[in-house]
Amino acid sequence: MNKLIFVVLILASVFLLLGCTGPNWASQVNCEDVNSVARDKCYYDQALEKKDLNICSKAGVLVRSCILDLDRIAVQDSEEMYYICATYGTDANNMCTLLISEQKQDANVCRHLFDNPSSEDLLLSCLPSSDKALTNDINLMIDICGEMKDGSLFRDSCFIVLAEHRKEPSVCENISAALPSVIEETKLDCIKRAS
Repeated sequence: MNKLIFVVLILASVFLLLGCTGPNWASQVNCEDVNSVARDKCYYDQALEKKDLNICSKAGVLVRSCILDLDRIAVQDSEEMYYICATYGTDANNMCTLLISEQKQDANVCRHLFDNPSSEDLLLSCLPSSDKALTNDINLMIDICGEMKDGSLFRDSCFIVLAEHRKEPSVCENISAALPSVIEETKLDCIKRAS
């Protein structure tokens, strides 16, 4: 009798294990009923199965992975991805901005770096990484660099990085030089890098 109970318990455990790891398991369960260790993964799987970006907001530590992976299988809106990542993610908003702008190849997402004034320097990596395929409008990216404060060293660096990335010396004309005494020298250096 004890052996029969033991076998039934083993079979029930195997059935439950298979039921919670097989294809589409997440859509068959209420993720709130899953233990806390597996809950984030449950919501992650459910979001991908249902192709629902809003479910990613419940994925806890997997929010960032959830929105990026979901975008790979079902194209998502950049701004909605950023909102969910920045609002519900455990990572800093800057990480969301950098990852989404690169994956979506959308320089507009880089504007979110202005939400945190101390992160303007990240534009120096955000713009080129969001434009690996050279598909962003160069005037849009010039405008984004220009949104930095006049006199900011990062503003001029942004134009230099953009000119070098696009191999476009005309971008150097936007340099306003934080140090007016070196404006011509800075422009010449920029042109040299972009040529």
